[in-house]
Amino acid sequence: MCCPRSGSFEDWFQNDHPSTTFSQICEDRLLTLRYDPNPAKPMPARFSSPPGVDVQIVHTDGGLDNLVKGDLAFTTLAGNGLAALLPAADVQATPYGFRNPAQVYRAMDGALGEYLRDELRAKALYALPGGCFENGMHQITGTRPIRSAADMQGLKIRVPGSPVYQDFFKALGAQVFTMGLGATLAALKSGMVEAQDDPWDVVELFKFYEAQKYASITDHSWSGYNLLANLKDR
Repeated sequence: MCCPRSGSFEDWFQNDHPSTTFSQICEDRLLTLRYDPNPAKPMPARFSSPPGVDVQIVHTDGGLDNLVKGDLAFTTLAGNGLAALLPAADVQATPYGFRNPAQVYRAMDGALGEYLRDELRAKALYALPGGCFENGMHQITGTRPIRSAADMQGLKIRVPGSPVYQDFFKALGAQVFTMGLGATLAALKSGMVEAQDDPWDVVELFKFYEAQKYASITDHSWSGYNLLANLKDR
């Protein structure tokens, strides 16, 4: 079967009509499962474990905490989420730290990636080499275009990420709001926020275009998902 191209496997797995824009991060997990392509079955019912193999795929909040405790064997997490445990991981999303995904991959395949993997190993977590999966360069969509830093002044914007990432927008004079992606479209339609910051796939998936007129290509940050494993008792 074809694996999706971006996003989280859990989100795709739970969706009876999965977007074809989702990520290859599911590939290794799918290889351990049998798949029945019968479209009459809901997505979770199409998977089964081969004889002698018990594979559990769960959709859960608190993935990092559960991984650290050993309740999960694997999870995927963006660098700014991983920063709660390893602050240096926030470098992946540092505004204008990388010009394009190719620069990120070179850094993560080089000394920077090795440093982060060593630090995680000391915390009994293993970051798979090459296991940093694309979410994309972040752009700003909103009710007005962003042509210069001055256009950020007073902009009410929904921003993901760590406090350090949010401080970047505050320094430009924006009013920063944080909320789950699922609540963002309603906030945009109500006028609670005027803009949001995420890659194009997220804009399409959550239909932010229904409430916004302008898409500004800022390429101001990159995000992706690190494939992590728990090393305890292994």
